[in-house]
Amino acid sequence: MNVTSRGATQYPDGQKWFESTDPDTLPRGPVHPVIRLDPFPQGDSPEPSVLQVGRMRIYE
Repeated sequence: MNVTSRGATQYPDGQKWFESTDPDTLPRGPVHPVIRLDPFPQGDSPEPSVLQVGRMRIYE
């Protein structure tokens, strides 16, 4: 996701998927990247899972 003072744009797999310039939906302060793997259990304990990240780019 690209977040600037003018807006936010998300590009999964290099294709624009989301864009907003509405100041009410933009972060009010600094942001940082988070990569999260949520378990989707089928019962009481989740199956072992692996999240593989091919690339993350951070712009200043």
